[in-house]
Amino acid sequence: MKKRVCFLLTFFILASCAPRPSVYVPKGVLVPKGAKIAVLPFTNLTDSQGAGEKIAAFLMVEILKTGKVEVVDPGRVENILTKERIRLLDRLSPSSLKKLTDKLGVDYVVEGTVLEYRVEKENRYKVPFLALSVRLVDTRNGKIIW
Repeated sequence: MKKRVCFLLTFFILASCAPRPSVYVPKGVLVPKGAKIAVLPFTNLTDSQGAGEKIAAFLMVEILKTGKVEVVDPGRVENILTKERIRLLDRLSPSSLKKLTDKLGVDYVVEGTVLEYRVEKENRYKVPFLALSVRLVDTRNGKIIW
């Protein structure tokens, strides 16, 4: 009985140390209310098919939830990328950024790369593992502001 109590106590202590998902909000990045943002398709460097689209869609929803900015429809972004023959390898070249932002009329662009994307089963739960590189680019000067 004593071993069982020690085991349960140890289990609950270790379970309470498990990592919890968190949201990172950078300080000092001020995007004006009403700014127009385009979320570009993410480059997917993982074996998980569709990971780039899933992460880009998730970020778009999180940006929309703020209610502070306007987000360009992803279909429109994809249409212009195709029409202008702009390829997204890891990041936009300055000339491609200028061409894209002129057509979309956006103030900022979110672009990124999915480096790792998998879901593993731990006990009864599915736990996501992600590694991302995400940038917010000011289209007026091409500078990465986050």
